[in-house]
Amino acid sequence: MAGTFQYSNVLTKGRNMVRIFKMLNEVKEVNEIVKLSKYLITNLGLLRFRVYGMTETSIAIAMPRNCKNFEGCGRLLSNVEAKIICTETGEILGPNQTGEICIKSPMMTKGYFKNQEATDNTLKNGWIRTGDVGYYDEEEFFYVTNRLKNIIKVDGCQVSTIEIENELQKHPLVEECSVIGKPDSEHGEVPLAFVIAKEEVSEEELQNFMKDKLSEFKQLKGGIKFVQSLPKSENGKILKRELKLMI
Repeated sequence: MAGTFQYSNVLTKGRNMVRIFKMLNEVKEVNEIVKLSKYLITNLGLLRFRVYGMTETSIAIAMPRNCKNFEGCGRLLSNVEAKIICTETGEILGPNQTGEICIKSPMMTKGYFKNQEATDNTLKNGWIRTGDVGYYDEEEFFYVTNRLKNIIKVDGCQVSTIEIENELQKHPLVEECSVIGKPDSEHGEVPLAFVIAKEEVSEEELQNFMKDKLSEFKQLKGGIKFVQSLPKSENGKILKRELKLMI
């Protein structure tokens, strides 16, 4: 499983580091990461940067060579190759074109133990299909923007469920939420939200709240289901595959 990890280089002493690291881990949106990173450097003397890596490559894939770019994950490390491919056609894409990130390196895994199906799905012609969506710029700086499993297709358009979740989470009565794609005969898929409410709130109120936040095709046309809890893995990640069984 691929991921981006944030590290801090502590240049000052006597700070409440537990509180600072908790704050770092709670920030998810890129624009907030940029603002927080600049604040930490200016006011606290901390450097915060993102490193991109995955278990299947045994080591980090990309790392910043400087800390001026807070949005990206850096350039590729030595002996690591990467390409961005179109998620529909498999065509290799150029700079600033978003697609699936594929990785090749001498350190990459040869497969999954006693799981040939997973091996065949992940390893394609010597490349690892990471399942991560991203791009690189003209300076070969890589950016990870999403996971394929968090993208649904509405009327042929790619919609990020994370984007919808981030907006819905801003409602003061939403404790936690998760959005998945619900099969739809007219649109292909439509967004469906599972919501844990802090206190009683109607679906109509939440739908009205979202109207001015996102485009029409990103609206929660699949509805809103109120739940007491969301299925999660041992490390706290919401299990969307289990939510799909609840449709």
